[in-house]
Amino acid sequence: MDFFRIIFKIIFSREHRRYFISFNRALFYAIYKNDYPKAIQEYKFLLENDAFPFKTKIYRNLGQVYFWDGNFDEAEKALTKSLELTIKNKGHDPELYEYMGKICIKKGKYERALMFFEKAARFGPEGFLNKHLTDLEYVNKMKKSLEEHKEELPFITAYFEQNKERFSKQDNSKPQ
Repeated sequence: MDFFRIIFKIIFSREHRRYFISFNRALFYAIYKNDYPKAIQEYKFLLENDAFPFKTKIYRNLGQVYFWDGNFDEAEKALTKSLELTIKNKGHDPELYEYMGKICIKKGKYERALMFFEKAARFGPEGFLNKHLTDLEYVNKMKKSLEEHKEELPFITAYFEQNKERFSKQDNSKPQ
């Protein structure tokens, strides 16, 4: 019902149509043009206007654009706001947790990153991380990331060793 109400607003309201166009323009700038400042400007315009109903999605996309642009502090702020709204509205979003984990790695907060990756695995659909681990392109990206962060590997290995029993219990609790 809410979906149709939003569609009718977009069709019949000039203001909502403008927001819808702005939202799609931001996506275009971010994804196809890699023009992050323009995408950020569009998302900020949408956040200034309370009439646009998709605040969670806007904060999420804004955080992703900041992440792609290398502005990890702003990415963390936007994604944290999206995560707060998501939890308040419907529960959890594993992709948000994964992005938060990546940001924490970039900022050197490895223990916090592991917490977010653990949440991504816990709240993701069955096999969420397994799908990524069997995707050769994703595995190659992980290898490259590990090579870039060699100096941090002892911390991650130590954390895993300390929590090995807990991780194995989580793995065994899911049916194969």
